[in-house]
Amino acid sequence: MGEKISSIDEVSTKIRDTYTVIENEYETTLKNEIIKWDEYINEAGEQIGSTGKPLQHRYIANKITKGVDSSQAKEILPPIIVNVVEKIRTCSYRESLLKKT
Repeated sequence: MGEKISSIDEVSTKIRDTYTVIENEYETTLKNEIIKWDEYINEAGEQIGSTGKPLQHRYIANKITKGVDSSQAKEILPPIIVNVVEKIRTCSYRESLLKKT
């Protein structure tokens, strides 16, 4: 993307017009940005029983979806998701990344 790095440790989160890079694992990023992450994980355990990550994450996704559906999108969505969506809304086609033959 035009930015040279010598180590993976130099990668930082970037939301640009043409690409987005998330520096950590996606799960780690969301854990840090969803204020009620631990509360939702506990709720999942109480309501569903013993669960693994896939069911926990689906439970969190459903909680977020319900919040978005009730017009609380910016309050409930992780900031990184809000920022990416805003970039997508304003993006425009520049040119194809495919080589012409």
